[in-house]
Amino acid sequence: MLIGLGVVLVLIAGCTMPVRVQVDALAAAGGVESGLRYRLVNSENENEGLRWQYTANLVERALEMKGYRREHMNADAVGATISVKTHISEPLTETREYSEPVHLVSGGYHGSVRTAVRDSSGNVSGYVQTPVYIPRDYYFAGYRDRSVKVVVYEKTLMMSAMNGDGEELWNIELKLIDDGADLRKALPYLLSAALPYIGNSTESAVIVEIKEDAESLSKIRGEL
Repeated sequence: MLIGLGVVLVLIAGCTMPVRVQVDALAAAGGVESGLRYRLVNSENENEGLRWQYTANLVERALEMKGYRREHMNADAVGATISVKTHISEPLTETREYSEPVHLVSGGYHGSVRTAVRDSSGNVSGYVQTPVYIPRDYYFAGYRDRSVKVVVYEKTLMMSAMNGDGEELWNIELKLIDDGADLRKALPYLLSAALPYIGNSTESAVIVEIKEDAESLSKIRGEL
């Protein structure tokens, strides 16, 4: 039995930042060519309700991009059985480090200026007080390191393909960690990162960056 391990770490600092995905995959010697006809099964043996159908649709779109064709009725045409399993963890606590700019303020107060009053001969005959306001001035003073604890969730997607003789052709396991509690939003990123490695092996864990404007994301979501 081939065993594939993977960890996906996602640190999202903003909506324009790419999602960094770490992937680990394993395939039979020489890899597995695309274009297989397959049937899709839920490895958790749960009732195939709406949640499974949503996952299956996304997986089918991703596999179609690799040339795979899903068979719903004709069992004789099936070349592989692909099992899918998903999981989301209980809430976890993660400490994130960041730096923030420090700005200092000067001014911003009222005062007065004493001015001499002179007579026609140029002699000082007295003084007057004139009120003035010193405006605030902000200036950059550097950075300071901060840390914050956030609640995150670990999402897992596992896929495994087996031929008619029960031999495993390939498997891939992906995980991502972010502060979202909805597994459905994570699936397109996981599948998009998996695309180059379905049917192939990674010598070790590799990192894939998925940008929000990636065409593969739109295709897997069904937007194209």
